[in-house]
Amino acid sequence: TAMLGFERNKRMLGCSDEDMQCLAEITGALGVQQVLASSLAIAGGKYLVSLSLLDARRARPLKRTAETAPLDNEALVRVLRRSAWQVFGGAEPPAEVAAPAAAAGAYGPSRRTWALIAAGSAVVLAGGGAVAGATALSAAHSGDSATARPRAHLADILFGAALIAGGAGAYLWFAGHPAVAAAGPLPGGAGAAVAVAW
Repeated sequence: TAMLGFERNKRMLGCSDEDMQCLAEITGALGVQQVLASSLAIAGGKYLVSLSLLDARRARPLKRTAETAPLDNEALVRVLRRSAWQVFGGAEPPAEVAAPAAAAGAYGPSRRTWALIAAGSAVVLAGGGAVAGATALSAAHSGDSATARPRAHLADILFGAALIAGGAGAYLWFAGHPAVAAAGPLPGGAGAAVAVAW
């Protein structure tokens, strides 16, 4: 059916969709050993992709695959590549094609979103450092060195963290590779930790 194409041609040749023997004779006469029949449909907000590799001489399917993909061009390309690999074999597709859900950033926040979060964190940390530094200076001018020194150290730590967060945000914004980030509480529940891997 995929080889002949149009219903008019099939009727002219006296073939029906159910008459696989007729199609086998015609494709055999054309010298065709195998026929790839494919279909693409949209249903339920998803692409439905099916491929069938048919033995034209024996009128039977050799391999079949059917998969769904979200209505997204890149997801459709991944599913088509994976389906073609399942039918024809050969070198295994890359990890992002073989398992798109495991690909970095799959349906999660984008790299730019993490960059904005890091930049916002840098601003907050820098603001906290400025407040801690101002209180340290005030305590130093009033002669209270016992509280001025710890506040100055706190300001240094906050400014350093702001610098790291700002650098991470700049990298995420301009780098071409996606990032994977995770957040969770520290052991003992005393604080929280954020880990970003590239």
